[in-house]
Amino acid sequence: SYLAIALSCHVIALWLDTKVIAVLGIIGISTMPILSNTVQVEPIYYLLSLALVTISSLVLAHKRVGTWLANLTLAFSFLSIEWVLGFEGLVVPPWIVEVFYVMFFGFVIANFYRENKATSQLLVFLATTIGATVLMIFQVNGVSNLQTSINFGLNTLLAAGAAFVIHRLNREITSFLVLASAIWAVLSVVSLISNSYWGMAWAAEGVLLLLIGRRYTSPFIVNQGQVLTGSAIAYSLVGLSAHFP
Repeated sequence: SYLAIALSCHVIALWLDTKVIAVLGIIGISTMPILSNTVQVEPIYYLLSLALVTISSLVLAHKRVGTWLANLTLAFSFLSIEWVLGFEGLVVPPWIVEVFYVMFFGFVIANFYRENKATSQLLVFLATTIGATVLMIFQVNGVSNLQTSINFGLNTLLAAGAAFVIHRLNREITSFLVLASAIWAVLSVVSLISNSYWGMAWAAEGVLLLLIGRRYTSPFIVNQGQVLTGSAIAYSLVGLSAHFP
């Protein structure tokens, strides 16, 4: 029922060419199960329905509405996943989170290919997607270090493959995709050692935001990168303090 209501909002949005109803689809399927507390019954079915509405929202954002709908979709999707992961005893497979990352990454690549340039808005969207995915995967219960490393390795290959395809169109975009691939590669190696090193994700995304902010002369993005990188350094110092003197 939730899926039917959400998709019907998208159908009406296409029919009437309105932006407001397009937003109601992803907001509705994200908030209704939370309000009715029905996620505990069968979380996998709900997350798969959420994935379908997310695809529909991203297609609308790419074809008709604009990136702002993708931003809302990203926020509400990961909010819903976070809500599901918050229930004790619920088993959520890590491939569910991976599916959402692939969808959002595909949206970024599709916009890069269409516009043939890297905008600060799309790059921040990519950085946010990477950070949120890392945070979600490390919250999934019962996932081994090997499984986490495999997921990160797949993301490494995905970013590297996208960089190889786009390198003839725009070398600037390729450089950011190579950086994203390198971040996933580092996290893949780190996750094999221990999940306690997940704070590395803060540093990786902080460096990515610093590069984006410097490239587009955006003090706001630079400040975000500084906060994340500073938090990662502070986190590392706290961890090292137990070993001194």
